[in-house]
Parts: sequence; structure tokens; C-alpha cells
Amino acid sequence: MRNQKRRKLIAVIAIILIVLMVLSLALAVVRAEDAVSDSEGMDTAITVQKETRDKNAVYIENIDVTNMSQTQAEIALRDHMEKLSQDTIVLTAGGRSAETTAGALGLDYSNKGVVDEALSIGKKGNVLKRFLADREISTEGPIVLDLNLTVDRAKVTEVIREKKDEINSAPKPNSLLLNEDGKTFTLTKTEDGVQINEAESVSKVVSYMEKDWHGGKGGVTLDAQLTGAENTEEALKQVTNVLGEGTTQFDTSNEGRQTNITLATSHINGTVLYPGEEFSSVYTIGPTTEEYGFMPGASYAENRIVETYGGGVCQVTSTLYRAVLESELEVTERHNHTMLIHYAEPGMDATMSDEALDFRFLNSTDAPIYIEGFVEDGSVTFRIYGHETRDPKRSISFESREISRSDYDTVYLVDENEDFGTLQEITGEDGVQAELWKIISIKGEADSEEKVNTSMYSPMNHAYIAGVRGASADTVAAIYSAATQQSVGLLLDAIGTGTMAQTIEVPDD
Repeated sequence: MRNQKRRKLIAVIAIILIVLMVLSLALAVVRAEDAVSDSEGMDTAITVQKETRDKNAVYIENIDVTNMSQTQAEIALRDHMEKLSQDTIVLTAGGRSAETTAGALGLDYSNKGVVDEALSIGKKGNVLKRFLADREISTEGPIVLDLNLTVDRAKVTEVIREKKDEINSAPKPNSLLLNEDGKTFTLTKTEDGVQINEAESVSKVVSYMEKDWHGGKGGVTLDAQLTGAENTEEALKQVTNVLGEGTTQFDTSNEGRQTNITLATSHINGTVLYPGEEFSSVYTIGPTTEEYGFMPGASYAENRIVETYGGGVCQVTSTLYRAVLESELEVTERHNHTMLIHYAEPGMDATMSDEALDFRFLNSTDAPIYIEGFVEDGSVTFRIYGHETRDPKRSISFESREISRSDYDTVYLVDENEDFGTLQEITGEDGVQAELWKIISIKGEADSEEKVNTSMYSPMNHAYIAGVRGASADTVAAIYSAATQQSVGLLLDAIGTGTMAQTIEVPDD
């Protein structure tokens, strides 16, 4: 009897050992099946997280879908993808960079059945397989299904084409920064030229996004050709002297004009020209439009005061012209104003316009030049630095000589866009033909002279402009009659006032 009980106990222990072996073998099989991702036909990678997540859960990336319905899980996954799409991807090449987003690259994922797969864990298959899946979660930690992230190659190509203009650049030699002492300079480093290789860069971005990136701010070094810049340090070390300077004053009460002068001056400040290089005001200042920060400023056109964007920029070029003259650089294009301006003598001005007129000059010296420009206390100043080679005993000065003068006319005008009751008086100015001469002196004594330019300025009519907007028909007729008779008294009588409403000095353009 005792032997029989012993045999039964041994049999029970054997059965228990066999069951445990079978369970262990089955668990190994399930893990192997999951690793190769062939359960239920899915292809999602499955990993186990033991510490940072709920150990009794199933995740898609960082989304706990354990207790979610199909719809809830799909919405959560969609929100997750939208968040990933907003993440910044930095594209770099040769020390230059541009930013885009994962969404702009066409971010998506290829394992579209990941929600079904996540929700099926522990719920499908035979009893043993479901039991083992639940047992693995409870003992080993949560199961995490990774998304197979993808991007759209066509959209990546589009982004590379858009961003390459921000990254592509010509090689830049050393340049100069004027120190606070206004006398010495700091040399900047050279910058290699960058030219992105489009096809190779697209492949690098696609590979990075699909294999290495898993969310957050990312970065890709694009495939690019780099061109070394010329080292010009020795040449720039010659820039030690002030060759010429120009300063003019302006009215600080005119906000638009002050803004335009300050902005245009800042665009010119810091320009470096090497021997033989040409400066263009139109190119350097850029479009004088609202889009580029310029404001309307008062100017005179056809006997009217009009607001035009960029009013005041011509004072900048005129001031720079004075510094160029003092530096004795070669002027290649210069135009005088149509009418006289008050901040410069006749022949000492240089106007420009975005459409047709430019002020240009060459660095005609044997060394680089640096242009400093600044606005301070109602004045704009330019200094040109370079390598002084002129005889210190020699000096120059400039003289504006009037050749002829033409008188202005007085005109009486009616403006239907101005309110009735206003009478503007715009001060007239004679027309002038003038020559600018350079006087060369040796040891303080005039030695010779050279004609620099000839400038013709048209007269500016003295104008009385009566507003008629809102007036009765009879009053409008009376004002027109007074204007035709060219009588200020009749204009005042027709308007119904005995005094001038407003007197306006012609603004400098």
C-alpha cells in the first residue's frame, strides 16, 4: 500500500513537471511568434518596457490602449501623429541651416493595422496562447508596439528645393567689423560656399526619418559640396584710415522719414568692397516698400505734397555721395534731384529710385574699403575707411557754382480730394543750373581744380491749393473762378476766411 502511494506521488510530480515544461515551451513559442510578427498577419515590432510604463498594459508607442475601444485608440493614435507632425527637423550643411517640420516631409506610418494588433493581444488565439500573453504582461512588463514611421519622398524633395536657397551660398572671404572705439576693426572668419546635392540629400532625409527618428526635434546633415573661401586677412589689415566722410541733417519730427533714413543706412553700414568691386545703392538698400519695413514719407510731385514709401532714402545716398567724393572714389552712376533740396548744395546730391535711377561707385583704390553708416541726433553720417596713399601735403575741397537760374511761377489749384475750407500754400523755389568743382590744394594753397559734375534743377512752383470736398456747387464754382483769375484774395473770399489755412515748406525727397 505504501509503495502504491509512493508511485502515485511520483506520477503527480512527473505530471506537474511535464506541464511546467510544456508551459515554458509554449511561452517561448509565443515570444518567437511575436518577434517575427506573424501573429494575426501583423508586422509591428513588439518591445517590453519594465519600469517607465504601467506593467499591466499594452502600448502603441507611448499610448496606453489597454482599456480603449477601437475608436478611442484610433483617435489617440491620430492625435499622436498630429503632434509628431509639428516636431521641428533641422536641415544643415556647411554650417548653415534651415528648419522644417515632420509634417511638411509627409510623415505617416506603414503598419496601419497596429490598433487591431494592440487590441487583440490576450484576446485572440487558443486558450493557452491568451493565457500566456496575459502572463507575459503581468510578469515581464507592458508590451509596446512601435510605429513604422514613413515620409513622402516627393514632399521631402519639395522641402529640399524650398530650403536650399536658405542654405546654398557662395564662399565668403574674411570681412570686417568696426569696433566700438570707431578706429579699429575685428576680422571675421571665412565661410565656405555651400551647394546642396538634391538627390543625395533627399535620400538622407528619408533614411533618417524612417530609421532613426522617433519624435522630438531632429536634425539631418544634408549631402552638399563645399567650396573654400579665399583668405583675405592680409588685404583687410590695410584698412586703417578714414578716406572720406559726409554728414547731413534731417527733421526728426517726421517719423516716416526718420525710419526710412535709419533703415536704408543700416543696410549700407558694414559694406566691404575689394579693389575693383562696384557699389550699387539700389541693390544694397533693396526695395523701399512696406514689405521691407519702409514707411510713407512726404514728397513733392506736380505741385502736390504726396506720401510715397521710402521718402528720405535719397538723403542717405546723397550723404554717401559726399563721403565718396571726399574719398576720391570713381563714381559710375549719379543723378541729381529734379528740384533743389535743402540738405545739400547743388551738385552735392545723388538721388535713386527702385525702378530706374541708381547711385553707384567703384572701389578704385588698391586696398579694400569699409563703409560705416549711422544715424544720431537728427543727422546721418557715412565714413569710408581704407588704405590712405594720398600725399599728406595735398588736400581737397568742393565748391558748387551756379551757372544760371530760372524763376518759379505761382499757380492756383483746386483739389477735389481736400476738404472745403483748406487753403495750402507751398513755398516755391527757383530752378538752378550748377557745376560742382573739386579744388586741389598743396600745403593749403590752391593748386588746381577739376569739374566733378553739372546738375540741372527745375523750378518748384509756388502753389496755392484750395480744397472743395463737401462744398456746395455754387461755392465750388466760385473757387474755380478765383483759381482761374489767379487771386489769393478771391480764393479766401470764396472759401469764406480771411487767413491762410496752412503754409507748407516743400519737403526734401
